[in-house]
Amino acid sequence: MASKNSRKQKIAARSSKKKRSASPAANRPNGPKIANMIDQALGHHRQQNLSEAERLYRAILARDPANADALHLLGLTYAQRALHTEAIELYNQALAHSPNFAGAYNNRGISLNTVGEFSLAIDSFRKSLELSPGVPDTYNNLGNALSKLGKREEAIAHYKKAIQLNPKHTDAYFNLGNTHNKLFNYSEAIENYNHALTLNPEHINAYNGLALMLRSICDWSDYEKFETEMIKLAQSSTSKLPPFYLLPWSDSPENQRTCASRYTRSIIPDNLPQLNPKPALNDGRIRIGYISTDFRDHVVSHIIAELFELHDRSKFEIFGFALGEKDTSPIRRRLQAAFDRFIEVGHLADSQIANLIAEQGIHILVDLTGYSMGARTRILAMRPAPIQVSYLGYIGTMGADFIDYILTDEVSAPRELQLFFTEKLVHLPCYMVNDRQRNVAKETPTRTEVGLPEEGFVFCSFNNSYKITPDIFAIWMRCLQATPGSVLWLLGDNIRLQENLRQQASAAGIEPERLIFAPRVETGQH
Repeated sequence: MASKNSRKQKIAARSSKKKRSASPAANRPNGPKIANMIDQALGHHRQQNLSEAERLYRAILARDPANADALHLLGLTYAQRALHTEAIELYNQALAHSPNFAGAYNNRGISLNTVGEFSLAIDSFRKSLELSPGVPDTYNNLGNALSKLGKREEAIAHYKKAIQLNPKHTDAYFNLGNTHNKLFNYSEAIENYNHALTLNPEHINAYNGLALMLRSICDWSDYEKFETEMIKLAQSSTSKLPPFYLLPWSDSPENQRTCASRYTRSIIPDNLPQLNPKPALNDGRIRIGYISTDFRDHVVSHIIAELFELHDRSKFEIFGFALGEKDTSPIRRRLQAAFDRFIEVGHLADSQIANLIAEQGIHILVDLTGYSMGARTRILAMRPAPIQVSYLGYIGTMGADFIDYILTDEVSAPRELQLFFTEKLVHLPCYMVNDRQRNVAKETPTRTEVGLPEEGFVFCSFNNSYKITPDIFAIWMRCLQATPGSVLWLLGDNIRLQENLRQQASAAGIEPERLIFAPRVETGQH
């Protein structure tokens, strides 16, 4: 989760009301009147009355086109509507007239970070700190941008600086926890999530992070407490719990639908414009659009790439709408070649993306993200295509009337579960595609080379460890008990995970050494 100020850029002029007389605008004709107009606009802005605030900022700029405060704040109204490209242009204009405007550099950095221009965002945050070095939010934002570029150790240093300047900076603790999580520093992640929750016990993202971290090291001492609390949150009539957070804790289809429906209502405004296009079959081919945050070095792309290549081009025209981060991986280049048109849309606002999809004449839009990481559900809520389908990235209901079908199979979602899906279940023989072109290492290691005994049956699960539950582990222990000489081969990211599971095995009467732990390896070796 980004910090509050990276999601909602700061509403502030360069100077306080007391000091505004010293600003360049105040020394020009109409300066005092413009200062009063700025105050009025800020009042509307802070009340989230963006249309009236924008009207006043534009009125100011009609009188004083070089007013940096009005340019900056007008840019902020665009950023708050996710129109970040327009916001960046206005921030640039503000900085052209006021090159020492630290707040504009910070907010420009936030918008640049949002559209995936991480290096430029870092430069903007650094300039802001050069001009105003004591602002903890800016250090936190810089940490977020560095983390996006994989510079996690450097990001950690900036989160710590934010905390040094403001020991109650909840989101810096949370972001620090997330970064340690990505580095598999689970103890440090747990410590920082706990700090965030001490400061704000209602921080649902930190609570979820803590719960998953404890599961990631298979510390099940408070398992039932977390399970009860997450289900309770999902069932609350005021719940805004993201459904993805519930998945590890409850396989109740009723809980999933309730959580998804409430969350969808909480994030989709009633007055969201509806496009409802009726595209023509111009050349007789059906236009299928795939939209995803994971058109990159990600498991979704690794398993689905060949599907795009195999579409019958005499009947279908295939579009890829790429949300999320860009990368230069081989799989990204393969995806770009696999589509008839591959369109980068991550830098655009939800409404712009929805309009672009409609303008392309898409007949069937397939969402590969659902409620997994990076979801931008409002795009689909605007109905940019007449038929909208959920597939692969999230095999659960979205609790939304704007998703018509979900592609699944009889194992993942049997027909009797239709009651708990707002989408129509479409059953394939197997919903999971598998790319036959994936790289496989030429050399296969021996049992000894990967730490396995030369003899005996090997039970194996390389799932992330947070997916292991006490009940499932107990079943595995019974399997080992019933199969003399067998071992259990697991992913072992962390020494605490290994220690905890070996203790659990011992308590179940299984020799701890029958658990073998594997490191993460390159995809071809895996």
